[in-house]
Amino acid sequence: MPPWLRSRRVLALLAICAVWGGLLVLALLPGTGVSARRESPAQSSSIGPQAWPLTWTPSRSDGFDHSSFSVEALLGFGGRLYAGLIADGSSQVLIWSYAPGSGWLPSSEAGFGGPNRGVHAFAVHNDVLYAGTDNPNGGQVWSSGGEGWSHAADNGFGNAANSSVTALASFKGRLYAGTRNEDGAEIWAHDGQRWTRVVAGGLADASNVSVEALAVLGDRLYAGTRNPGAGQIWSTVDGNNWNVFVDDGFGTASNVAVTALTAHDGQLYAGLENNSGQGAEIWRYDWIAWRRSASGGFATAGSPLDVHNSAVASLAPHDGVLYAGTVNVDGTQIWLNDGTGWWASTKEGLGTDGDSPAAMALVSHDGTLWAGIKNEVDGAAVWQGRRLIDLSVISEHEVVTPTFRIRWDTHVTNNTDSALVALQAINTWEDVGNCLYDAYGQTRLTWDIGTLQPGEHVSHKFTLETHSWCQAQVVTGTVRLQGLDFAPMYDFATTLITGAPTPTPSATPGPVGPFTAVLQQGLDGYSGTEDTHLYRIQPTQSQCAKTLTYVGNQQRYAGLIRFDLAPIPDGVTVVSASLRLHAVGWLEGTNLPIGAHVISRTVDVCQATWVQARDGEAWGGSGCSDEATDRRAAPEDTFTTAGIRRWYELDITQAVSSWLDGSLPNNGLLLRSLDLEENEAIIFASAEYSEPTVRPMLVVTYLTELLPTSTPSPTTTEIPTPTTTPTSTATGTTTPTEPPSLMATKLVDKDHATVGDELQYTVVVMNDILSGEDPGADVRIVDQLPETLDLVPGSLSPQATYDAGTRTINWQGQVPRGGSIQIDFGAVLTEAAAGMDSVSNLAVVIDAFGRQLEAAAQTHVTAPTATVTPTELGTPTPTSTRLPWHVYLPVILLQRAPR
Repeated sequence: MPPWLRSRRVLALLAICAVWGGLLVLALLPGTGVSARRESPAQSSSIGPQAWPLTWTPSRSDGFDHSSFSVEALLGFGGRLYAGLIADGSSQVLIWSYAPGSGWLPSSEAGFGGPNRGVHAFAVHNDVLYAGTDNPNGGQVWSSGGEGWSHAADNGFGNAANSSVTALASFKGRLYAGTRNEDGAEIWAHDGQRWTRVVAGGLADASNVSVEALAVLGDRLYAGTRNPGAGQIWSTVDGNNWNVFVDDGFGTASNVAVTALTAHDGQLYAGLENNSGQGAEIWRYDWIAWRRSASGGFATAGSPLDVHNSAVASLAPHDGVLYAGTVNVDGTQIWLNDGTGWWASTKEGLGTDGDSPAAMALVSHDGTLWAGIKNEVDGAAVWQGRRLIDLSVISEHEVVTPTFRIRWDTHVTNNTDSALVALQAINTWEDVGNCLYDAYGQTRLTWDIGTLQPGEHVSHKFTLETHSWCQAQVVTGTVRLQGLDFAPMYDFATTLITGAPTPTPSATPGPVGPFTAVLQQGLDGYSGTEDTHLYRIQPTQSQCAKTLTYVGNQQRYAGLIRFDLAPIPDGVTVVSASLRLHAVGWLEGTNLPIGAHVISRTVDVCQATWVQARDGEAWGGSGCSDEATDRRAAPEDTFTTAGIRRWYELDITQAVSSWLDGSLPNNGLLLRSLDLEENEAIIFASAEYSEPTVRPMLVVTYLTELLPTSTPSPTTTEIPTPTTTPTSTATGTTTPTEPPSLMATKLVDKDHATVGDELQYTVVVMNDILSGEDPGADVRIVDQLPETLDLVPGSLSPQATYDAGTRTINWQGQVPRGGSIQIDFGAVLTEAAAGMDSVSNLAVVIDAFGRQLEAAAQTHVTAPTATVTPTELGTPTPTSTRLPWHVYLPVILLQRAPR
């Protein structure tokens, strides 16, 4: 798989639309609406991070008078920033505070007057700052109103085995404290009068030896644990009754700890520690299911896998962007996610390499992002990330073909009040097939800037040549800016190579993608879905003709589903794949966790029962339960229901990719309740359900290889610069997040046509937004026909209208959640198209929030054959036929926030 595809979020990185020789390349714009977005004449490429790179400088780097080796906690309180330290020895000051003008000052008595060895956690509760400590006699809790510290909890809450108070959080009027305890972690709650234990013994699993993190999202409190068998996440609504929310390290036993939790943009993010060399991951919970946000070791566009990123030690939102600090033996790294994926902010231990292996704490305070650093050589440090140096990388051409140059314009501006010295910018890149090179054969390009005075701006163009054999791919250029007084900083630009055009007359132009195939029984000619459920009470009876699929009821029911993947071309690269199920009912009204497992055994869906996979072949364990022979032990993905009459989604990208490349037989999936005790059963619409639009749906986004084209010199249509509409400034401190929009596509039945031919057009608008604000509530479609096309009378779908004066097709109405609308019409290619290379027809879709989406279809104009007279046009044989299923292409939002 190409390196830039290692992250399934690559679709969110692309923002280009080019028409070349019949090739349409479309992709999504990055998210908008965060205050950290760039606004500068030197705009960065629209592909890549949309947040300004931070300049990281040390605030304190001497171990706080050489007394400590790690900053484990950071929090702003009362106008000051507080740092909790891990001491090198006993009787050291463990809390320091900072304010502009006064600098860093000791805040607490050495060891709080006792043998306390470190501070692991801070929290503000009822306008009081609390700190959790490590103590050989049992961890303590201390409190401060801003002046002095008071003892708030006894050693280990009366149990010396609670050696550390590792996490603190304020929730629904009480302060919660999580501990480290080799007999099983505990959680205690303080109501202002006394401490009460609400979790003991690791929540019935003594292997949960510590509560690593606490975080609040909505009306729930979450806890992340360390467990050598696999880290867990617990949750509670009332603080007294706790449930295990994630119990298996997200399906990977070597994810031994959930080391960081934070709420961001209405979702819960969890940072993990991995002890097997696979690299740390980040997962997010969106109130429907847990989804991987960062792959192991932060393998993303522009960054190969770094397995030395063994843990995510800290997570913090700052200026609308989420930041993550890692543990890495080569030097800690800090990453950012601004809605376009994960990108490096700084690496190599902020310039100290392996001396600073961990960013143990991150916090946003007073307009600055602060990082607490572990450094056992020079001592604990605090660094600050601010916008001091503007680094911006721009792709001069966002789309190129092989043999064309790639140019990345790099701009650097010194916004500080002092000169920057020994500046150097280094450009590296990652491509498939080693098809990029510079004129001197270098594998990296260096720009020696030297000294940059305050306010001074410089720019430089990094240029790469492309070999003729370059594959279709996205190339990410990484520019590292380094100097003497700040940590290395990074910015990125991305260029799409479309593939090599060759003048082979017999070849047909083919798409690169990304494209999305929607497979749903009975729609668009697709008939490849097979499903059933296994029922323990009727062990020998097949259920494959039923219109409903049951899952749950103390695992008495399990669903089987399989999709025929024949409509997807051979040799594709799968970017993402999701199984979507519509819940139409339940037995008792209780929500249920459900997982999808890959089936290992050959199955005949309509012969499958509780006792057999097919006629003559029994399951290894009844109900497809044997993890060795019947199915995989770990689910591909899971979700917990949140009601009925709605869609649910499961990420099955890896399974579909393996089915398509032949490395795994397509035996389908087992849908299984993950709660053995729960009596509830969720009822899903099956492939035989009466309403086709709510039948199971498989959505696969993929890329194809570019086929050669007979056009020797491709032409590129320039994209007009989108007009940005100013938005009003929101009150308060939060920045509203723009809701997602619809998807639209336009299809035409002929790739090539002559004057007089009739073309059949289809416009499809799909509403894939299942919750939150609804962009499909009020939608308009406007399709103005060019002079090259005349509407065929009577061909327009009855729900649409046509204004002959303006030659415009109009439609207005609702696009239901999880559904789509379709408009069909015919148009004749007029004499105005004679002599033209191609004819395009554009439909504009305006969603409920006034945002515009474009969907276009193109047909090449060919001359009539010599035997056809001017007055008697023949009907040429079309070179392509309409696809039997719709291809949904991502679209470009015209109104986007400036960078």
